[in-house]
Amino acid sequence: MKRIILLLVLGFSVLAGSKLSAQSYFDHAIGARLGYPIAVSYKKYISDYGAIELFAGQSSRRSESALTVGAAYQKHFPLSGDLDWYLGGGASMNIFDSSIGIGIQGYLGLQYNFDDIPLNLTLDWIPSIVSGSFGGDYAGLSARYILD
Repeated sequence: MKRIILLLVLGFSVLAGSKLSAQSYFDHAIGARLGYPIAVSYKKYISDYGAIELFAGQSSRRSESALTVGAAYQKHFPLSGDLDWYLGGGASMNIFDSSIGIGIQGYLGLQYNFDDIPLNLTLDWIPSIVSGSFGGDYAGLSARYILD
């Protein structure tokens, strides 16, 4: 998993190095989040650099799967061209067959917006506390269609 994340970060760096245009932000986008959780993701900017992400999907704990819904606020900072980094926090609810788990998450990630196609990619690390247990090995990769 660490190798995959490193390769994706390097890939984002190469893409960023080839772009010299001004930072481009979108209003809203929808797509898929792979990782924690596997979900449908909707992202909307509420200010120049602040965005809210809403997601709903499936996660698992041991051998039990759950419906997971959540929201996060992310503050974006330009890096180079169409690449920026962000940090933020959020909350989620996991609905299992036998229980409900409440969680809080931190977000640290990279975001790339393509100039020529309406595509937004993000890669993030998501340290989480779910029902009192800390998980520092959660990550996500999202691809979203820009609706603007």
